[in-house]
Amino acid sequence: IDFSDALRTYLKKFRLPGEAQCIDRLMEAFAGRVYECATHSLRSMFKSSDAIFILAFSTIMLNTDLHNPNMDDAKRMTVEHFIRNNRGINDGENLPDEFLRDLYYRIKNDEIRVQQELSDAVDVHGECIMNTQEGTQQQWDGILSNASQIPFFTTSDFSDAPFSHSLKQAGVHEHDMFSCIVQS
Repeated sequence: IDFSDALRTYLKKFRLPGEAQCIDRLMEAFAGRVYECATHSLRSMFKSSDAIFILAFSTIMLNTDLHNPNMDDAKRMTVEHFIRNNRGINDGENLPDEFLRDLYYRIKNDEIRVQQELSDAVDVHGECIMNTQEGTQQQWDGILSNASQIPFFTTSDFSDAPFSHSLKQAGVHEHDMFSCIVQS
């Protein structure tokens, strides 16, 4: 899995909180785990998890810059700006220009989309379903499916785990607790 795909996978599992300290911890966990799981070629490119951490933040800012509808096109970051902004982030060394250029165009051509707020849940008619039984069930199902789709952030594959049956068919009590929390 390449860097942009890893970041996309990670960010689509939850909505980034507004608090900088929380985002910092989440991105630190991402960087540490990616560095730990990196392939030999990726590991040789990144000198430390700090480089991945900085690049992840830089990529999120690039994504916002390129896809913010309120921003004037003339002020958007260019590939040259992105490469220049990431000079020396790899323990004082530069990441390869072609890697950064490829990352820039991947983000430009395919926006990273984070999970929507739970309150954004709407049905096919545009009606908010947040506090309905249907909406709660959709959110619950989404949580369970998201949990099984983060392979590099779990210690085992959920489908093979001894508890996978209980995870896929969560009990009434867990669903009821989730419903109470969501609707409060």
